[in-house]
Amino acid sequence: MDGHGFVGRRWRGLLAGGLLLLATGTAAVAEETGGEAQMIVKGVVAPGATFGLLKHLGGLPGVEQVHFDLLHGIARVQLRPGATVTDEQLREAVRSASYTPGDITWHPATAKQ
Repeated sequence: MDGHGFVGRRWRGLLAGGLLLLATGTAAVAEETGGEAQMIVKGVVAPGATFGLLKHLGGLPGVEQVHFDLLHGIARVQLRPGATVTDEQLREAVRSASYTPGDITWHPATAKQ
């Protein structure tokens, strides 16, 4: 054997698949469905302090609505259908508002009845 064996080949395949998912997964969700990003934002301590954050996130192209849950420190950014916003754009908007970005999770848009 080449020293890597079955386990080495298996890990290489998983790694390649994981990198492909990382490279395409988030943008695809945002682009195909509009969807919503939920993002942890650190450092917001007062209701009046949310104005700049909402302004920066809401100013991104394709953003339809922004809500901020002060109690939990979570920004919910809703995109228009077909809009594309990357994780890095969201993080940069938060940094521009002088806050610290945290984890981001994407949720597909719900079908409207």
